[in-house]
Amino acid sequence: MEPKSDNHRRKYVGTTLSPREDWWEDLFLEGDWQRDKKTPPRVVKTDSATLLFQTREQKSETRWLVTPLTILIPQRDSGTAKKAILIKNEEGAEIEFKTAVDWTQELPPVVGGQLLGEITIYSPPDDAFKNNGMLINARGLFINKRQIWTNEKIRLQLGNSIVEGRYLQIFLDKDLLTAEQPNLQNKSPFNGLDSLELTYVERVHIGLEPGGLWP
Repeated sequence: MEPKSDNHRRKYVGTTLSPREDWWEDLFLEGDWQRDKKTPPRVVKTDSATLLFQTREQKSETRWLVTPLTILIPQRDSGTAKKAILIKNEEGAEIEFKTAVDWTQELPPVVGGQLLGEITIYSPPDDAFKNNGMLINARGLFINKRQIWTNEKIRLQLGNSIVEGRYLQIFLDKDLLTAEQPNLQNKSPFNGLDSLELTYVERVHIGLEPGGLWP
């Protein structure tokens, strides 16, 4: 077990915490590894993102393989409300940092990396609007400090509407491991993202509310 930081000025913590102690508990189901009591996930927290993983392997001085990986990008916090964009990657990711990493200290910036295998990007629906969640199924994603992209096919679902295509680019509000606060006021499923671009669109299905265009 790694030591917890005792310096309140640090923006990052590389440690093992019980999911019961943290805000993301309700985002996962009983039995999910993110809530495992016996082997709780390792956690890297910043003001703009939280990384959960179980194992890590050093590939070079600045490159690490973390497996499996879940990235949480907070969307808003209204006291008891917990909402985030979840990037889930069971096969893990290779992450390239700018300099060598000390997991008990402030982490260096992310300069690049690749998420392996199948990836889901999920924004749960808002409590007041049950049909405004977002789900993206993709694979072969690459990341740098503020961009996530893939050249392969993706499936994007917004409520009952579906878009399929390839060459997706997602730009974040802030650097992935920045210490700056994200905008937590916007309540859209894209909160936490700056923009999303799909270059090649192959299929669009618009799911209308009961009554069609003119209910």
